Amino acid sequence: MNLRLPALLLPAALLALLSCGIFGPDDDDFDPRKLTWTIDTLAYPESYQTTMLSIWGSSPDDVYVVGHNERGFGKMYHFDGQEWSDVGLNPVQGGHISGPIDLAAIYGFSAHDIWAVGQHIHPHPNPPPNFLDSSLVIHFDGSEWREVETPSGRVLGAIGGKGPSDLWAGGLGSATLFHYDGTAWERRSIRDTLELLSYPAFRSFVTDGNLEYSLYYKGGGTDTYYLLQLVDGEWQLLDDLSLHTGFLWMSPAGRLYATGPKVLRLGQGDWQDVFESRPDSVIILRIRGISDDNLFAVGYSQFNDVGMVYHYNGEDWYQCPIPQISPVHVGNIWTDGQEVFVLGILADFPQKSTVILHGR
Repeated sequence: MNLRLPALLLPAALLALLSCGIFGPDDDDFDPRKLTWTIDTLAYPESYQTTMLSIWGSSPDDVYVVGHNERGFGKMYHFDGQEWSDVGLNPVQGGHISGPIDLAAIYGFSAHDIWAVGQHIHPHPNPPPNFLDSSLVIHFDGSEWREVETPSGRVLGAIGGKGPSDLWAGGLGSATLFHYDGTAWERRSIRDTLELLSYPAFRSFVTDGNLEYSLYYKGGGTDTYYLLQLVDGEWQLLDDLSLHTGFLWMSPAGRLYATGPKVLRLGQGDWQDVFESRPDSVIILRIRGISDDNLFAVGYSQFNDVGMVYHYNGEDWYQCPIPQISPVHVGNIWTDGQEVFVLGILADFPQKSTVILHGR
């Protein structure tokens, strides 16, 4: 089932006034600070809530987002360069993923090798809440999405790895940690690494192709995050951070970043705040780019729930004048360096739609 979605939330004339410029990705003097921005909305028909959480693409003509919809549909959308459509995972739509489900993260290696993780939703969990035996991993082989067998575990919220035969997925609890060797998913554990509080969760898995890192939230009402490093096949504690809403990103050059009230970069064993010019009211949730001198950071103002997009060119940070939607939490991003897709969730309940800012 393909669903044509409303293309714009704002009139075209207003978007032109708010845009960053008129340059397109085919210009020789392309400047990532001079993007023209448009807005797409994702909301499954008659749904009460559509909250997309994660985005990944193999190209600007092949972008996926995944998340939550209270109906049995609208869990994953795909952009083909022209429009967004519901992927149609449910068997009623011709798919192969039996519901109800939710998806939390998506990660791929090519247009023909993409993974997404989340949870099976049990209508009457025992004991509540829905913690036990809910892990969900699905895979796209270029033709169709299918569920892949995993050990029993709780909700999965993060996925990443070196390659198609070396992939990690983690979620709620120290025991919800799985590794894929190209053939099967196996359970791993960090029980001997950390003394845990209640409801810990994996947030990120990143790699530079050699070193691998994970960000782990301790839970229990704290703002403590642990940076783990994979050493000889075991996750070991490397550092602890207080990031409030932390995620990791690894640049192509192998520089490790962490987000939150600060944007931290690890160098020579020390963390440095590389975003001092940002107002204190802004929370940065994700960063992504094609180099350390060409990257985007996205977040929102805690004071008025206005989404923010910043660009770094190696010298300074520039706040891009994107079309403003309020209230919205801008929380994820994908870019190939020329086109940018920024994922935002309406901050007012019930979050009936997700917005995607597209800069090109």
